[in-house]
Amino acid sequence: MFNNAKVYNVDESYIFKYASRLEQALASKYKSMNIKKEKPNRIINKKSHSNSLQEKISYLIQAIKTYTNRQGRTLSSAFLALPSKIDYPDYYEIIQKPIDLKRIELRQYSSIQDLGHDLQLMFDNALLYNEPGSMIYRVRKRFD
Repeated sequence: MFNNAKVYNVDESYIFKYASRLEQALASKYKSMNIKKEKPNRIINKKSHSNSLQEKISYLIQAIKTYTNRQGRTLSSAFLALPSKIDYPDYYEIIQKPIDLKRIELRQYSSIQDLGHDLQLMFDNALLYNEPGSMIYRVRKRFD
């Protein structure tokens, strides 16, 4: 997901820089959790493992939601809630599977990879809907 944000945006854009920072923060949190690679379609039988997985997923989501840059700006603010259907009716015509961090947070995932797929979808939606020159793509002359 972060790779797409960086591929489709210029190096100086705020979405590129925020994606890079969020990727680093998530990788750091993920590494500190010492998560073993899961099989994608594995059925979880043990309740304790399921709770542990949900706790890890919740931890990662919170890390994304609360991550701030050096100025204290929360980088996830554009992804917390879907656009208003009244203000942006075309969003729901263009985007086939709308998703935001609020919906991601409410879901029960069976693997970290499933969470990653929804996060990827969320960023792909932002890239599809927003045009160069919009806030998502705006190039910042001074950053941090």
